[in-house]
Amino acid sequence: MEPTFEASPALRGLLSGEGDDAGRNTLLSRRFPAGSLKVVAAKAPRNLRRHTAKVLLLDEIDGMEVGAEGDPITLAERRTMSFAGRKIIAGSTPVFDHGPVSRLYAQSDRRVFKVPCPDCGGFTEMMWQHIEWEANRPETAAFRCPHCRVLVDERNKVGMVAKGGVEGHGAACAWPRRLPP
Repeated sequence: MEPTFEASPALRGLLSGEGDDAGRNTLLSRRFPAGSLKVVAAKAPRNLRRHTAKVLLLDEIDGMEVGAEGDPITLAERRTMSFAGRKIIAGSTPVFDHGPVSRLYAQSDRRVFKVPCPDCGGFTEMMWQHIEWEANRPETAAFRCPHCRVLVDERNKVGMVAKGGVEGHGAACAWPRRLPP
């Protein structure tokens, strides 16, 4: 974590010398002037019960198993209840058609990131079906614009992403939303 903070002018100097309850900064527990970061594993419900959080980041939620104490996602979300303006961010590689991340996405405004074609300017969500390459030559992979059918190579990707944006598709939006205090 230290190299990331030191490399960023906005973050440099924000790491505190203060430590956790035992006076240490560790890989899984860091203190900052305005808060702290705790990294816990969802496999141990005790980890999810013993920390409260105003901002909760859940990663790979489709891989979290429901145990004797219940759903780890629900256990973690309960630890935010004492904070007004709390924020819960959940992400995952979708593993199941009706898994946790798919359910949350269906409840959301279904935001997707779209990029403009450098040739026609049409915005599209970059999907695997738009990628083409010569047989047995993966280094030739390129993006086929679904609007103008031009083949866009890798060197354009950074500029396309820089000019890209998020668009919602859902009629009703339950997520993202502000949770009641």
